[in-house]
Amino acid sequence: MKKLPSSFDELKEYVFQKWGITGQIVLLGFCLIVIIIYFWKDIIQHPLIVDMNDSGNISNQNYMESQGNNLLDKFEEKIRENIILEENSFRIKNENKLLRNAIKQLTENLKNYPGSQEAFDELTKKGNPEKAKTIIQKFAKEWESAGGKAFRMAAQARRNLGQLSIKSNPQAALPEYQKAVMLDPENPDGWSQLCYVQTQIQDYGEAEKSCRFFLDLGIAAQKKVAQATAYYQLGNIFEAQQDLEQAKGNYKIALDLWSKIGNIWQQAQCFLKLGYINKRQNNIVQSVSNLEKALRLFKELQLFLGQSVIHSNLGNLYLKQGELGKAEDQFRDSLDVLTSKKPAKYELVLPYIYMSLANLFQRKNQLGKAEKYLQIGKTLFEEQGNKNFQAFAFSNLGLLSIKQNKLKQAEDYFQKGLELFQDTGEKVEEARMLINLGKLSNKLENFESARSYLQQSLTLCTQSKNRACEANSHHGIADTFWKDAKYKQAIEHYKSSMNLYKDIGEETQYLEIKNFLNSRPSYISDK
Repeated sequence: MKKLPSSFDELKEYVFQKWGITGQIVLLGFCLIVIIIYFWKDIIQHPLIVDMNDSGNISNQNYMESQGNNLLDKFEEKIRENIILEENSFRIKNENKLLRNAIKQLTENLKNYPGSQEAFDELTKKGNPEKAKTIIQKFAKEWESAGGKAFRMAAQARRNLGQLSIKSNPQAALPEYQKAVMLDPENPDGWSQLCYVQTQIQDYGEAEKSCRFFLDLGIAAQKKVAQATAYYQLGNIFEAQQDLEQAKGNYKIALDLWSKIGNIWQQAQCFLKLGYINKRQNNIVQSVSNLEKALRLFKELQLFLGQSVIHSNLGNLYLKQGELGKAEDQFRDSLDVLTSKKPAKYELVLPYIYMSLANLFQRKNQLGKAEKYLQIGKTLFEEQGNKNFQAFAFSNLGLLSIKQNKLKQAEDYFQKGLELFQDTGEKVEEARMLINLGKLSNKLENFESARSYLQQSLTLCTQSKNRACEANSHHGIADTFWKDAKYKQAIEHYKSSMNLYKDIGEETQYLEIKNFLNSRPSYISDK
């Protein structure tokens, strides 16, 4: 009996001798088919997981990249808040001066009240408003009882009381301003301040009414400052209600009036507001234009904190557009203004700029630089005692570590971030950190651990009524079941996430899961 070939080389030789080169081609083709069949099951079982871990299609990588973008928005929102620390000093100084003068006048005229001078000193020298409140309340009640012309004095006292509470406790200031406008309805300041407080406590319907009273008084008296202020406040009210077109219209009228008055600071504020609305409407070109106009005015006023913030905002716009060179220029300018001029409270803004630079270098795939700036930002947040943003820094360090394939280090960072969010009670952010840990565990094929993290996140998201968070949690759970070849459970969670994505308008995520489920292999059933 003829000996059979014992190796692939012998088989090739045998085939060549019997059928020539054609036989060898047929043999190689047959082997290729065998290899494809051998690996085909794995290929069709995990198409979504391959995309998730490697190409960044719709699960892990896309989620983590989107977290980076969300963090940019958080940084921008936070540094926008800090812009008031320097620039609003104009208004704050004026308000404090008026308030001090009012209290001083009351103190001089009513020396028969024990402790009035002490109250004045506590407020103006020690920053303690409580004694001042006590004495002003006595004045207000006495004037209210007197009636007649004393009502105007009582209204002024009520406005003073409101002013002492407006920053720390707007709800406590509300009844003071309500009494003030009842006592002196023709005083525009009372209506303006009432509008401001009602906006702060989100009573937008009443805020709009108060603001329109204020506007009518300004028009009747032909006072452009009052009119401009009223239109700006109306813009704030509509912006808070997401009515961006009405907000934009009111800001434009305010801008025109402030331009005629010649108030550079207020013009800059209007350009800022318009720039931020343009960004929300995805009109990047117009947003850049308005922010650059605001920047020129801030330079004219030599307000350095504001300059830094606008440079940072422009950097974020360019970063989201993929114009990385322009983004880096803006972030560098922002950092340079802060470190060279060192305006008051600049250290509060500084870590956000470092974090934005880290995002930039991560996009450039310069991971060493990205890690350097993330560590600087984290340290600065830690020094400030800012646990929330320290946790965000840990989150970004974890995402960066995944890109560097340092998975154990990523897990450590995510755990530290999770602990900080648990300390601060930020339930939605805690849930997102659990999603990070779940997706990382899934990548490591620790399926039970992954599902535990993701189920905890789903519970928190549901309790917080955050549907985007719920969708991401369901999506992550589905990925773990799919990768673990538990297709029925996977499909159930994919469908839940798909429906949530559709409800919240995440069309791309919705369609990609829908197309994946429609094209899943026929041998994988819902049963």
